[in-house]
Amino acid sequence: METRTPEPTAFAARWLAFRGLPLVLFALALFLRWFRPTLVEFGFDEALTTRLGLMIAHWGYRPVEGVQASLGPHQLPLFLYLAALPLKVWPSPLALVYFVGFLNALAVPLAYWMGRRYWGNWAGSVAGLLFAVNAWSVAYARKVWTQNITLFTVLFFLALFLTFVERRPWALVGAWVGLAALIGLHLEGIAFLFVLLPAMLVWRDQVKRTPLAVGVLAFAVLLSPYLLRDAQQGWSNVRRFLAAGREPAAFTLDAVDFAFRLGSGRALFALAGEMAPMYRASLPPLWGLTYLMEGVLAVACGYAAIRVMRSRGRQRRAYALLLLWFWVPVGLQLYHTRPVFPHYFLILYPAPFLLVGALVERLMRPWQGRGLGHTRVLRAGVLAFVVLWAGWQVLAFQRLLGFVDRYPTPGGFGTPLKYYMLAADAARAAAQGEEIVVMAPDGQQEWSPYRQIFDALLFTHPRRFINGQNTVVMSTAPAVYLVGPMAPVNDEMEPTTRLLVAFLPVRIVDTVRLPDNRGFLIARAEGARAALPSTFSPLSPPVTLDNGAALAAYRVEADSGGAAVWLAWARERASARVYHVFVHAVDAEGEVVSTGDVSDLLPYFQREGEWVFTYVRLPLARNAVRVEVGMYTWPDMARARVLTSCSQCLADRVVLPLSDIQ
Repeated sequence: METRTPEPTAFAARWLAFRGLPLVLFALALFLRWFRPTLVEFGFDEALTTRLGLMIAHWGYRPVEGVQASLGPHQLPLFLYLAALPLKVWPSPLALVYFVGFLNALAVPLAYWMGRRYWGNWAGSVAGLLFAVNAWSVAYARKVWTQNITLFTVLFFLALFLTFVERRPWALVGAWVGLAALIGLHLEGIAFLFVLLPAMLVWRDQVKRTPLAVGVLAFAVLLSPYLLRDAQQGWSNVRRFLAAGREPAAFTLDAVDFAFRLGSGRALFALAGEMAPMYRASLPPLWGLTYLMEGVLAVACGYAAIRVMRSRGRQRRAYALLLLWFWVPVGLQLYHTRPVFPHYFLILYPAPFLLVGALVERLMRPWQGRGLGHTRVLRAGVLAFVVLWAGWQVLAFQRLLGFVDRYPTPGGFGTPLKYYMLAADAARAAAQGEEIVVMAPDGQQEWSPYRQIFDALLFTHPRRFINGQNTVVMSTAPAVYLVGPMAPVNDEMEPTTRLLVAFLPVRIVDTVRLPDNRGFLIARAEGARAALPSTFSPLSPPVTLDNGAALAAYRVEADSGGAAVWLAWARERASARVYHVFVHAVDAEGEVVSTGDVSDLLPYFQREGEWVFTYVRLPLARNAVRVEVGMYTWPDMARARVLTSCSQCLADRVVLPLSDIQ
């Protein structure tokens, strides 16, 4: 019997379909998700998840709950444990950027495989290409937060398709495990429970008892640590979740708008914030392609619905699952109690592209009653549109990266990771292993974005954080100060920065300028206890409080309508509690007529032998006759008692001379 050797062209075509094209799509997706990796968004959420991942990787932290969701309940911690994997090897946010980008890029060839397996070669190719280059999918795939690991969504639906389309009952176990993983990443994954349960009900002939029992058991086991912890805390997360659902609700079509926006690449200029007109002007006027893609997606949804009604068996189930994938999360957000945001619909990926791919598969076939010429024209038009849209998406996103690198984007992308890394690297280089003191707005607070950002970037370096708006700590050991970000003029941190650089042991070693013209200042102090500035009036003896802090000197600067009050504190002994500083203007009857407060937690940030200077701008009323200062704890408002006997001392506060104020 004669053996026929496949023709080279046929062999090449099969290789391209099975191996070559998926690899090309994966490479394209990976390139876009890894391109210029420091130009990624890195705000509070990204920094917090990075820091918690670092704590898991290097401190043995084992959370049962994740970060708190906007609805009130805490997320599950799956993303934090995933983040710990690359951060264990390389304790840098860049490791997480590469890791998340890689996982999201893996979803692209899987989307190709799904499209090709259930609808055809054209469906897989088009879906994979659209998914790889869609500007919104690329932008979100580069973010290191809990909602955007599309790979798990694809794996969940692969299990569903294998169960109900290909009639493989044991794949149902994978569906339940995948659902647990999606909920573990973000509570929005609960939406797919309303896909899985209806599918099991409608196609219950495919549901076997043993796989169902195993799947449900695995689902329960994976979620049990979170639920057990919540039960121990009185079901606080469940109660918050249910309470959010009982709030007044409104019906809007925002969910539909955002779903189509993410699928078409429309309104990418929103990431340019207030600079959107300038960004749009930098691109060719081809934004109409995104509206055309939205129209194609709408037609694709209609075509899929028709196929559900007219087809039978495998095709009907495949289209039905695809429509459930796209519309169930959208439908659940039509009537909502809280504002709806685009990132809520990342769980739709890559359903929009599979819908379009299935439509293209139909359009690429010969049409009944049409000649070959008509078919060729239609194919050429479809391919031209897909290629043109794909090229436009790549161009728009690449221009966006260049734009956010050069220009400020308030209300949009924000300051890229690149500039925070430059500041952290400059401080680390100047410190040479010594402590870095970060002076940032509200830097002492856990919720401060700059606290979270630099806590993640300097995780392996000795560091501490203070509120640069009202506090200066003069270290007795060599240290580097990372100050900012500061505006060029009239910044709230100007008074504290002036005091810092006025000390002789301090010198400025570097600056890092941001796209919005703010900047970070890097200063180095060589150590040794600095003498108090001559402009300060000393208290002799220093006034000691019962929390171990001592007020050694003060300075009052005239200000329009008030005064700027500086207090110099020393620490005589440690305190287990944290304290706030108060400054009150008082009238002749002892009533407080104006107040100032320093939310720094003194003496929490102070070490023995160091000076801590606190700054308060105090508006003065006409009837003010004296200024009183002291410390108190929060929230019980218990004041520290004065231990020193002096003419200016009261039981729980110190009176500054009136002559210094007026």
